[in-house]
Amino acid sequence: AHKQWIRSAISKRQLPGNLIHPLRNVEMVGYGGKNTQVNVSIGVVNQHERVSENCLLFAIVSPVVNGRGRDALNEATWKSAITHMYGVNIAQIVANGDLPSQEAYECATVLFLDVVDFTKNCMSKPSSQVAEWMKKVHDEVESSITRHHIRKIETRGDCYVCVTGTSALQKDTNHNQVIRMLDFAVDVSNALSKLDKTQIRVGISTGPITISFIKTHQFAPTMCIFGDTVCTSARMEQSGAAGYVHLCKAAAERYAEEAGVHAPPLHATEVKSKGIVPTAFYSCTRKRFLLRGEKLAYQVNVLRRGVSEVEATDLPSSRSPVPTLITRFRRLSTASASSGNF
Repeated sequence: AHKQWIRSAISKRQLPGNLIHPLRNVEMVGYGGKNTQVNVSIGVVNQHERVSENCLLFAIVSPVVNGRGRDALNEATWKSAITHMYGVNIAQIVANGDLPSQEAYECATVLFLDVVDFTKNCMSKPSSQVAEWMKKVHDEVESSITRHHIRKIETRGDCYVCVTGTSALQKDTNHNQVIRMLDFAVDVSNALSKLDKTQIRVGISTGPITISFIKTHQFAPTMCIFGDTVCTSARMEQSGAAGYVHLCKAAAERYAEEAGVHAPPLHATEVKSKGIVPTAFYSCTRKRFLLRGEKLAYQVNVLRRGVSEVEATDLPSSRSPVPTLITRFRRLSTASASSGNF
């Protein structure tokens, strides 16, 4: 039964994470009954490499002596992996088996990226098809993260949380943190649009943050990010629209400062738990900020006497139909009704 489950998981690409990631400093019982610290890497044997039908998985076991593995290649692979995850400075602390201290930044840029219609696809398509689709999405996003020197904090299903301006990674400089984050979002959006017409919503916010490391039973600690800047970035994504990058006022002004240009136009946007606030929208296809009063890609139908449609002047949320416009229309309807025009 176990063999059948393994074969099924391999064919569906649904192996659990602990069969994919290396295990660091695992305690193993030797032949003499003595416990030994080892590093373990587990992988799947390719179909053409199997010596028998019963050979499905392989494990590389590297004993640890005085805190160092005997297998230099395995050690180098481990250090390369954690350096990619945490950056050079933090990776060294993790490699030594210690928990890194909190990191506090007065000005950093946080991005929330979410795939549009992910939940809908999960409900309507087989899990194997969704997994294959998301694998392609993650491959593209991960490639762009490396290319733009972005620090990935975590991935939750279809959602990415990233940060710039922490200097943890090489070339993650502070002076162009918003520019790099915006370029990253635009590149991902345009690349994914060619992948089964996948669309994303992106929210960006700039401000103070704190990064904390949580000890787990896995091979490395988990990074978490805290602060109102994080909440604002999440709200920007939620109140954004597919194909646009939604920036809070602070991020938009920081972008202008870094690029040496005038501040982009701000739009009155209704944001959950924050009310109506000034924000900026950057079009991923046009590669420019949305101008004040510029028409959107769609219109809102209003079934009232003699009124067939109303053009929106503020960018709407993709999840709620033009909240600011609806507020204005209600005010107009009330005033017109009292004067007898409706």
